[in-house]
Amino acid sequence: MITLVCTKCGVEQSLEMFNKDKQKPSGYRRECRTCIVEYWNTKGSSRAKNRRLKNPEILRNTEIKSRYGISLSEYKIMVSLQNSKCKICNIECDKLCIDHCHTTGEIRGLLCKKCNSALGFFDDNLDNLTNAIKYLGGKI
Repeated sequence: MITLVCTKCGVEQSLEMFNKDKQKPSGYRRECRTCIVEYWNTKGSSRAKNRRLKNPEILRNTEIKSRYGISLSEYKIMVSLQNSKCKICNIECDKLCIDHCHTTGEIRGLLCKKCNSALGFFDDNLDNLTNAIKYLGGKI
């Protein structure tokens, strides 16, 4: 796993915690997302801050766009196409997570928090998932 150290908080974190920036040698911003959000929520432009507080969808749209390359409206279309249900367990959810390949960045679909976390805990590894299925079936 490739990591960077945030220049604001000094914490070493995975690349997922940094916004992409083609102008930087690493291809990523030097400040982690947590520090950027903290800055804008405390010291940022009061006009922009007030606008974000009045309309949290602006912040959500920015977050989705920077992380996954899609807009909030595209996310809402995906939710609608999946009938607000997780692609794995088929349970209806109010807020679905965007599941993506950590290697290619390609979006695979929308999952509930439990299913998304489970894939993360298995490191998106098919062998681990296959072994878990065998274990649950009593074959290991």
